[in-house]
Amino acid sequence: MAVFPPYEPDERSYDLGAHPVVTQRGWAGGAMRFRTGSVRTGAQLRLTFRRLVEAAAKDIRDHYATQLSSAEPFQLTDSTLLDSRYWVYVDPPAETHASGGLVDLAVTLRSVR
Repeated sequence: MAVFPPYEPDERSYDLGAHPVVTQRGWAGGAMRFRTGSVRTGAQLRLTFRRLVEAAAKDIRDHYATQLSSAEPFQLTDSTLLDSRYWVYVDPPAETHASGGLVDLAVTLRSVR
């Protein structure tokens, strides 16, 4: 199982997701909602790395490529986020290149299990 490169992000933005819910029409016509699981799904995590050296940015790019974009789930290191779920990429890494070979990079991930 692959693991995200062990870089600590400068910023984390986290959406908890939601419990799986099925909505059905009730006998009297109102909506009835049934929670079908106790674990939240669809959490999203945006990691922002500022002023990475080119080699670190390349590690993240290479990880994206080896995960076949969003096909192969992976785990995060404790330095990225202390979490036991599996994640996939939502989008390719977004990069901004600065002078001196430094890179600002952001990735958005979605939990899958």
